Amino acid sequence: MTNIKSIILKILVALIIIQFIFAINNVTMAAGWDDILNSAGNFLETGKKPSASGLNPSNVKSTVDDIYNILFTLGVAITVIVGGALGIKFMMASAEDKAKVKESLVPYVVGCVVIYGAFGIWRLAITIFSALS
Repeated sequence: MTNIKSIILKILVALIIIQFIFAINNVTMAAGWDDILNSAGNFLETGKKPSASGLNPSNVKSTVDDIYNILFTLGVAITVIVGGALGIKFMMASAEDKAKVKESLVPYVVGCVVIYGAFGIWRLAITIFSALS
């Protein structure tokens, strides 16, 4: 059985090496420094035009606010449901099971801190960056 695995492994390695050889030969066009710098300049000039981006700041803000509200509501719902389930487990458990529930409270509290901390950082970043612009 190990001999068959060894043969299959050798075949797979050979196929991967062949794939890399063919991928290396499919080199596309190489650009010179002048082409790269001209493309970068065109990219920057296009970004400076207000209509070029197609983004309306009020639409972006409303979309980001919608995403924030949906994710925050989902995070609150999950923490309330999991916290309620752990509370019910704790109330109904025996002494040994209560110790197991207490052990599972540590990841729950850490998760709550991560969820609410992430949303707090997000809201802080949005507030700071919107004040800068």
